Amino acid sequence: MNIDEQLKQILKFGEGSTFFSFRNTDGKRWLIPAHNMRTAMNLYQPSGIKGKLLKWGLPWLFWNPVVRKVLHAERIQLALSDELRVLLERIFGQQGLEFAIFGGTPSARQKITIQISKEQLILGYCKVTQNTEIYNLFQRESHILNKLNHLNVPNIPTSLFCGVYANFFLFIQSTKKTCNSKVIHIWTKKHTVYLELLYQKTKLELKFENTDFYLELKYLESVLEKQTKEAKDLFKYAICVLKKHYSTISDFSFFHGDFTPWNIFFEKGQICVFDFEYAQNSFPPYLDRIHYIMQVWIIEHKLNAEQIFIHLEKLRLQNEIEIIQIIAYLTYILSFYIKLYHGNFSSNDNGYIIWSSLLKKYITIYDKTKA
Repeated sequence: MNIDEQLKQILKFGEGSTFFSFRNTDGKRWLIPAHNMRTAMNLYQPSGIKGKLLKWGLPWLFWNPVVRKVLHAERIQLALSDELRVLLERIFGQQGLEFAIFGGTPSARQKITIQISKEQLILGYCKVTQNTEIYNLFQRESHILNKLNHLNVPNIPTSLFCGVYANFFLFIQSTKKTCNSKVIHIWTKKHTVYLELLYQKTKLELKFENTDFYLELKYLESVLEKQTKEAKDLFKYAICVLKKHYSTISDFSFFHGDFTPWNIFFEKGQICVFDFEYAQNSFPPYLDRIHYIMQVWIIEHKLNAEQIFIHLEKLRLQNEIEIIQIIAYLTYILSFYIKLYHGNFSSNDNGYIIWSSLLKKYITIYDKTKA
């Protein structure tokens, strides 16, 4: 069942409050209420300049029918289904809840996200799916949040509910986000300090063969025969390098998996992190920094492999990141997407082109440093 059909089951169309429905060029869809729109727009986290300007201007622009036509926005009436409304009222202990909806990024793991609020107060988020594979991610994220909260990792959500409700799988979590929270798109000292704290709270002494990272490499090995000869040779050699290096290491720690500006906000100067569904418990430390900067360079700045290589080399030569960390991250991210697409991640994909090109370069540099 597609997302639009799922929305028809959890919402009552033609009833309730006034909403505006709009999509971007990537096919992402938002349903934003007219009432307290400034609060609702916290669910909209654009990465580009146009999107940021749109977010700033929407609370005024949407009332203009000409602007709505240009934005391909539709004015509709919406209410939560009775079953979902009752559950959310019970979870958050309040009635008269307001909501905004993001239909998810079109992909194999697309899901609905609902922001729950009351006037200017954001209460939490509810993820919704009918896909059992995505539900497994919900359960995993709930378990991880429980574990991290037990370890006193600060400024992360609390899992409030994870289970089956009506015909859906739901995952509901708290948030510290407010209308005054800030999202920034550059790496700061506070990011570095947070990753160091995360490392200290979650570090483990393990044999490499017992780590999540080793399992990721084993998965990549299992699908080598599905790859092109060039990719097979590259991955095989990268795996060999990583196994040789990390078999001598016993220091592993937590990996968020999607530590990016759109999964981080600052509240009263403190960094707050959410969206832990791709997290791993035992990975090489500090790979989250590489993921952050790579995602910003690729998604926001539209840099190609050569441009990213120049920036990475500056950081490496300043001893801010190590070459083995770069190889580990690039191998992991390629494995992640190959797994996501069930062994058939397209070599024509922009991400694949960038990551594989960089992996070739850093394997070559690594070999030279060991010669």
